[in-house]
Amino acid sequence: MEERGIDRSWNYQTDSSDERGKDFNRLSQLVSTQISKISQNVATIQRMVAQLGTTQDSEHLRQNLHEIQHFTHTLSQTTMESLKNLSSLPSPSNASEQRQWKLQRERLTNDFSVVLNNFQAVQRSAAQKEKVSVLRARVDSGIGGNPFNENASELNANVVSQEKLQIEQNLDIQTIQEREQVIRQLESDIMDVNQIFKDLALMVHQQGEVIDSIEANVDNAQVHIDQGSTQIQRAAQYQSKARRKKMLCCSVIIVLIIVISLIIYFTTGGEKVRIKLCESGCGVW
Repeated sequence: MEERGIDRSWNYQTDSSDERGKDFNRLSQLVSTQISKISQNVATIQRMVAQLGTTQDSEHLRQNLHEIQHFTHTLSQTTMESLKNLSSLPSPSNASEQRQWKLQRERLTNDFSVVLNNFQAVQRSAAQKEKVSVLRARVDSGIGGNPFNENASELNANVVSQEKLQIEQNLDIQTIQEREQVIRQLESDIMDVNQIFKDLALMVHQQGEVIDSIEANVDNAQVHIDQGSTQIQRAAQYQSKARRKKMLCCSVIIVLIIVISLIIYFTTGGEKVRIKLCESGCGVW
């Protein structure tokens, strides 16, 4: 019964370790895919930002730019959560697997940090160009002139012109307000990326402490193994010396027994010879 219980426990531990390995591989692949997508989006955003303020600039371009920026911002937050989940997985008991997990986590964390930094840089560049565009639009939408210095006919013509300018001005103001809202959203996203950087730094710090603790446990285990090996070697040496001493004592005892036996033998044999000689002499006389 106990053996069956041990077998079930061992199988459960093995299955649990296999599941952790599958979870680690799945999350690693997910994070790697997310980082790759962020990197692709950053490259696209960089090309689009370079077109702002040029002849290729348009409202359609700006709309697409805002959408891909927002998507990439959301994807960055999702990737951070995936990295946290990856980091929270219990480390395997095998030292080799621990090192492999550590290297994989460090690689993904470093890759994410690089693309996140590139994304934040292009966000700042886009925000700066948007600000310049808004300031230029504000200047261009200004209305000048003084209608009170003109005659009635000119005044009537100017009224129509002023109404047209007012409509255009209202459209400009709406566009400016929309762009200002975009700028505020960009600045908010930049602050969010700063928070992601902070979370990433904290995770790396905590992960480092866990890894150091694991490595310390492995080192301690190695020390205990070395100490155990040393003690076994010493015990073997003591046992070997004791065996040699025992063999030496046995040899000495055997030699003593042989010597004593010879002494007894020769002593007993001499007495018999003397007795026979004595009997022979007595018979003659």
